[in-house]
Amino acid sequence: MKKYLILLACVLAFSAVSAQEEMVVIEKDTIKVTETDASRREDSLAVTKSSVFLDGTLNSPVFFWQERSMNPHWGGLSFAFANLDGLEGSDFGLEQVDLKLSQSYSFKLNFAQVNKKLTDHWVLGTGMGLDFTRYHFAGNTGLNGLREDNITQFEPAPDDLTYKSSKLLAYYITIPLILEYQTKVFKNKCFYINGGVESLIKYYSKSQVDIRTLEGTKKTSLGRDLNMHPINIRFIAQIGLGDVGIFGYYQPFSMFEKGKGPNVQPFGIGITIN
Repeated sequence: MKKYLILLACVLAFSAVSAQEEMVVIEKDTIKVTETDASRREDSLAVTKSSVFLDGTLNSPVFFWQERSMNPHWGGLSFAFANLDGLEGSDFGLEQVDLKLSQSYSFKLNFAQVNKKLTDHWVLGTGMGLDFTRYHFAGNTGLNGLREDNITQFEPAPDDLTYKSSKLLAYYITIPLILEYQTKVFKNKCFYINGGVESLIKYYSKSQVDIRTLEGTKKTSLGRDLNMHPINIRFIAQIGLGDVGIFGYYQPFSMFEKGKGPNVQPFGIGITIN
């Protein structure tokens, strides 16, 4: 009996020493395997892959968790000053038009995105968003979409009226396709640059003037459809650091149907927060 007790004590002591020889410590995305010998020397091995291993080797994975995905910098809020290329023309009353740049803007809300990681630095993305654009025009001129000939053009106010303001509203659903390059700089901040094409689906448009009267200001609509293309596209590009960036866009095709409205192409530049 005494021999069995001595043998059992030796087994327990050996198990306790072996338990101190190895241990696996999991800290968020880093796994450290620590070995302790008789002199209590510690060597730490940082495992960059998201796995747990036994015996200090990479041969016996216990479990895995998915590596963090890369997201393109498209979702979020954006603000840009809006402009129109082609206002220097003479057709459709353009010679009477002057855009108020300080009051013309685009506000974007990008609420959904889907991405596909291509490499450690490249990612392909798409999604969906909303674009709210307003153009304000100087002078006593409005964009008239109520003409009998179904032609949309800029016209001066009637002689007995004065326009306090004149504006064009264009709201779109946006669907982009972008390719983005990412890398780490400045204490692991993400530097990125991307570009692509954005589809525009018009769901609301309106030309409106505010008329001065003796009683105050009267808002009047000069048309809603305005012969604007229901579907269009524009090129987009963005560069930034972290969650803040600068973006720009250019629409190569006119806002209006050919021969039924001014030949103008929207463009703009602004800031975005992802």
